[in-house]
Amino acid sequence: MQQLLVRSILLFVLLALVQDAHGHGWATILNDEGDRVESRNSASWKRGGSYPNPHGMSQTGSSTVPMYCGGVGQHGSAPVHDQISAPDALKRAKGWGFATKLKKGSNFTFENWVTANHAGVAALYYSCPADDVATPDGYKALDWKILTPIKDTYRESKRNGVAFSDKMPEWYGFAGGICNWQYDGGVIQTCDDCQLAWGGPETMEAWQAQKPPSGAPRAHPAMRVKIQYQLPADFECKNAVFS
Repeated sequence: MQQLLVRSILLFVLLALVQDAHGHGWATILNDEGDRVESRNSASWKRGGSYPNPHGMSQTGSSTVPMYCGGVGQHGSAPVHDQISAPDALKRAKGWGFATKLKKGSNFTFENWVTANHAGVAALYYSCPADDVATPDGYKALDWKILTPIKDTYRESKRNGVAFSDKMPEWYGFAGGICNWQYDGGVIQTCDDCQLAWGGPETMEAWQAQKPPSGAPRAHPAMRVKIQYQLPADFECKNAVFS
């Protein structure tokens, strides 16, 4: 989330997987040029840090601010990914060789890499923090705005457990995997070209490529949920963050 460059926004994803039920995994953004922007926890993991862990939300219970994960571990570790400013996060991501740019008004794909699917509903927020915001409370206090997903990217027969509601247009939901303990919920089908891609060879290969040679650990066949959004054409920010 960073320096404006020729009508482009440089960014580093603050978070990623936001849902009512605690799942396991991380999120990335695929920009319109096909480059993948990592979330703070997934970038750290891919550079030798601990596995992305959404347990232990930095912020919950707010009617106006999104819940988000700050890297609080299951064993009481600190919210390390909320204790760095957006400029410093950008500098680190660029130094690690990760993409950091979204163009104003461009379409992008929000990717949920889910390792244990307990189902849920999710939404994507964005904000523009000052350079000195570097604490959970500081990120919580930002002026967060919600994006509305593009609902017709996939025809209904290819959503594979993903659903949208007119009553909650900014949110999307996806089917859970533990209803029948086969991690398909009795609903999710093996499919590589679905909005909820699950278990197919291309999906497995994409997971392996996230951290070769073994990929990410998972509790069920590889799963990735892809939701498309459009960044507002009037949004300019040298330190954009997403949650």
